[in-house]
Amino acid sequence: MGTSRSVALILASLVLGYGIPHIRDRWLPSMGTDMGRDQLIAFLTSVATGMMTFTGVVLSLLFVMLELGATGYSPRIVSSWVKDPRIANATGVFTGTFVYSLMALRAIGLVQGSRSCALTIYIAFVWLLASLWMLTRLAKVFAEHDHTFVLRMLGKHGAEAIDWVYASGPSKGGDAGKDELPKEGHAPPQVLVHEGAPVYIVRIDVARLVALARSRGALIRIPFAQGDSVTAGATLAMVHGASIPPRRLRALIELGPERELRADPKYALRLLVDVALRALSTSTNDPTTAVQALDQIEALLMKLGNLDLDVGRVRDAGGELRLVYDATTWEEYLELALTEIQYYGAASLQTERRLAALFAFLRDHLPASRRAAVERLVQEHGAVVAQTLQGPSLILATRGDRQGLGHTLQ
Repeated sequence: MGTSRSVALILASLVLGYGIPHIRDRWLPSMGTDMGRDQLIAFLTSVATGMMTFTGVVLSLLFVMLELGATGYSPRIVSSWVKDPRIANATGVFTGTFVYSLMALRAIGLVQGSRSCALTIYIAFVWLLASLWMLTRLAKVFAEHDHTFVLRMLGKHGAEAIDWVYASGPSKGGDAGKDELPKEGHAPPQVLVHEGAPVYIVRIDVARLVALARSRGALIRIPFAQGDSVTAGATLAMVHGASIPPRRLRALIELGPERELRADPKYALRLLVDVALRALSTSTNDPTTAVQALDQIEALLMKLGNLDLDVGRVRDAGGELRLVYDATTWEEYLELALTEIQYYGAASLQTERRLAALFAFLRDHLPASRRAAVERLVQEHGAVVAQTLQGPSLILATRGDRQGLGHTLQ
């Protein structure tokens, strides 16, 4: 969307730059100007050369920002920045101002008339004002890419993805319905095989897949979870009991060259963990950022821990099992979110104390069915810290502290 809008702005500048200077005062008498040809040329030349330099400087700053983001956060976060529509829109306006000025310069003096139309200058001013406005928007883009904003952004997208994946929808199957799956003696299923380059499961459209399976009287099985990679020759889906046009089925399993945050809670957790691990590396040594990442991870785990995560077996309104796919368990979410941080942060008092506080908070606020997995991680956490720290440091590390250092839990 952002790229197409940028192209549209550039095309608009070409059309305006070609047509506006041909409008003479005899068509719009009130728009005539006494500015001479040399003055018009000087003004438009200044705009064109200034915008060319200005655009180069802004794009250079953007490249520096993306490079710093790749090294300071994660290369996978940078890919989401590149898709920011404000960057594409600003590029389109800056380039459009430059192109309009060049096209207007070309047209000056080509059409005979008593006086030039002031509309040429007015539109050039509009492009300049639009460029200044887009510059203020780009300034916000730069300001938003500090650690606090990035972590809050990942937490927000993670919460939205959780709401999308676990929103109320068709009734879930649960473990009790496993005997409803087709046995080996039944007719062989229709198999949809992936062909081409490796891709990722970006989104599984559960509601529409269930509706499609119900309309055909079928059961659809997807042997992948959201975010899994799919390579050539892999079975993307199997259809039992009926036949579905492969194109219709493939359209409801969205594939992409990379994972996306909008419908993948695990990817949000993965990126938060990546930021924390980079902060804990010896080259960065920034445990405070790791603590801030754990703040967002705790919020996402709390949200997940109070939900029914058994969504991989979906029934239609009549109770018939229509869709089976791999769903992420509570234990898998915990391991993804905390295991690497507790190992890489074993020598950081801040990180280990924040982890201890996180474990205590989960134990106190989650249902009893979720606590066994938390207790297992607590034991692993204690073993990791005991191997790394000794004496007073070990005692300090085991004290839960939501700030890392500064407020020990009572």
